[in-house]
Amino acid sequence: MRKYTLLLMVLMSQLISGQDIQEVLKNDICDCLDQLFKSGKANKENNTVLEQCLSKKINSYTTEFRQILIQEKFAQKNDKTFASLYKINPENLNAFIAGHQDYFVTQCQPYYWYVSAKRAKKLINIRYTVDEKYLKSISKKIKKEKHKKEHLYQRALIYMSRGEFEKAKADFYTYQEDDPNDDKITYHLGWACELNGEYGIAKAWYEQMIKKNNHFDAILGHSIVNRKIQDKARMDSLIDYMAYQRINQSANTIKNSELFTDRKLTEYPKPKNCKKLENNEEVKICFNNYFKNFVNTNFDVNVVEYGNLPSGVHRILTKYKVSKTGRIIDVFVLHDDPYIVNEITRVLYAIPTLEPGKVDGEPVEVRYSFPLTFLISE
Repeated sequence: MRKYTLLLMVLMSQLISGQDIQEVLKNDICDCLDQLFKSGKANKENNTVLEQCLSKKINSYTTEFRQILIQEKFAQKNDKTFASLYKINPENLNAFIAGHQDYFVTQCQPYYWYVSAKRAKKLINIRYTVDEKYLKSISKKIKKEKHKKEHLYQRALIYMSRGEFEKAKADFYTYQEDDPNDDKITYHLGWACELNGEYGIAKAWYEQMIKKNNHFDAILGHSIVNRKIQDKARMDSLIDYMAYQRINQSANTIKNSELFTDRKLTEYPKPKNCKKLENNEEVKICFNNYFKNFVNTNFDVNVVEYGNLPSGVHRILTKYKVSKTGRIIDVFVLHDDPYIVNEITRVLYAIPTLEPGKVDGEPVEVRYSFPLTFLISE
């Protein structure tokens, strides 16, 4: 696969209509991933929505562009239907995404949301299917030394699902003493360190696997850690900005501050219950209250348990756009914990279509930032 990916990258270095093919593909794949999530089918195993979206885009490319994609087996002629002459090759689509993992994790928010949610789902499933009785039985088997490694691995995953990362790491290290070359344990050690905020150590474990066999999960983990390091630096720089926001004392709930937009509008975006208002100041207040109520009503407070977050104030910055058609698009959530990021992202994308913002009667795209404070009490 690496040989093919390199060949693909070399041949795609040509410029078509002044644009780099790789950049066009990256942007289009990200846009189609965004559409996939909004379709509500992102968690299904098949990628029909994604493939149809990309095939439609391919049919809009120049003839020269399409010929290169066909030559590299990235696209092929569609003989089954006349709806579109060309269609995407799913296998090579996955290879292309894998070959540009850093870009998709750091620059394509829908992809980052998807892979983070997919990783988290494994731990969430363990959390809700394994009880204390089973954990005790595993611990007894470990003491008896029979099939110890297998049970150490199972117990470590249970600890990870509960947010007890130090215990998980201890079991992984014990396992590794007997079998230091087990890639499965090396990866999960990196993952446990990553979830525990030990990004440097996590990167070292992932890099060990990448050097050894270029393992996809390790490449993905390494890219996610790089993204988290960048996000943490950005969060640290925003702490002063967020500090002035009012914090309401309440356990395990999101408290919303005021919405900020990036432009002067003739008419502000409106939810349905604000449509009768004409005064912009009244619309802003109505929109702010609507947003606050929607987030508080739809946010699943149980996610705070997944990552074992410490008590105290957690500051979150969200950014998104209201499109010309009133849809919420390009959601970005800045926080260290993937569970919080996933849940806030899900809630924002679930907001019903709004009446778009306007300038002199013409619909325009409007960017918003929405600071949140999240208080976990003892």
